[in-house]
Amino acid sequence: MSRRAWSTVAVLLLLVGLVASATLLHRSLGLVGGQAAEDGVCTTLFAQGCDATLRHPFSKQVGIPLAGWGATYFACVLLLLLLGTLLDDVFSAAAALLALVGGVASLALALALLVGAFPQCPLCLVANGANLLAVVPVVRWRGANLKTQARRWGSGLRYLVSGAPQAPQAARWRVVGLLGVALFAVVLYQWILIETDRAEHESATSKVELATRAFEAAPVVEIPISAEDPAMGPEEARATLVVFSDAFCPHCKAFWSGVGGLRELFGDDLRIVYKHFPLDAPCNPELGVTLHPMACNAGLALEAAREQGQFWAFHEALSARGLRMEGDPFLPVVEDLGLDVERFKKEIGSASGKARLEGDIATGNELGLKGTPAFYLNGRRVPRASPEILGSLIRRVLEPSEN
Repeated sequence: MSRRAWSTVAVLLLLVGLVASATLLHRSLGLVGGQAAEDGVCTTLFAQGCDATLRHPFSKQVGIPLAGWGATYFACVLLLLLLGTLLDDVFSAAAALLALVGGVASLALALALLVGAFPQCPLCLVANGANLLAVVPVVRWRGANLKTQARRWGSGLRYLVSGAPQAPQAARWRVVGLLGVALFAVVLYQWILIETDRAEHESATSKVELATRAFEAAPVVEIPISAEDPAMGPEEARATLVVFSDAFCPHCKAFWSGVGGLRELFGDDLRIVYKHFPLDAPCNPELGVTLHPMACNAGLALEAAREQGQFWAFHEALSARGLRMEGDPFLPVVEDLGLDVERFKKEIGSASGKARLEGDIATGNELGLKGTPAFYLNGRRVPRASPEILGSLIRRVLEPSEN
């Protein structure tokens, strides 16, 4: 191929990669901001969405979507080639080196997509495929070959090591140009980072607003609360949060591990009440399935610990320890807390403990619960209860009394 042909092919392939990456970046930011699923360009062009890939945890690196890194990469290679054409071949050599590094990354990502390590994403394959195909044309830019480019890389390396170029003035301008490209990459990264943060903030705000509307539209239900129910906070608290929980539920564990933040934030204005709702068919047959084996026994163990005034300590220790199938899963916790072992063994199967467990489960089933944790704030169901949503709704409940 002629020099012009190599250059034309390189530019076209890099533009394809840039457009594909920019499209994926736009879609990624839309998903972060709460855009509807599967209505993007991927679905339109390929009849297959890319959203699952864009939502994958790996798709965000160092604060921005992976597509943002792709767009930055393609833009920098094109800028270096432009400078190489207008000013000096050193810039095209830098573009070739960057293209080789990018080609390795694209090869790894394309293989990961093809072998199913990530959900399928046709437009991701287009971007990575274009980059792989562009490596050779970029190296051959303006008739160069790998040997020529390697000689230029060696010359640049010697300058970095010795700091004594044959043409000092030209070398300084080359450094200025390369630093300019690096600055361009940093500015582009910062812009994408700001847009990503903005989209995440708007998404969080939107979720809180949606949850607030759903909460205010929910009916107020009467949930029986007795003096025997485990609770944090005074009875006269203006906000009461009833939590239906399962001792072995990971989402419950996440909530309880952060409950101190809510108590610190709202103090005596907030009361948190614990209700059992084990996702375990032996004591909760209406579920029709066991999601957390031994959760029924864990509920009885918690009630036995409550009889000794150690419900919350036992709950925290059991949550931290998790379910161990070897031996008795509860006795090690009893011993660690210094509880009366014989009394615990007697009360874990007591009629009163079973009655309290069954009463909470019956209440949960009357409310139509199918999972945990389930939250009721002053009698209204709390949807999608993230810490931000819970905090916002509690503030909203407290507002009328503050005005």
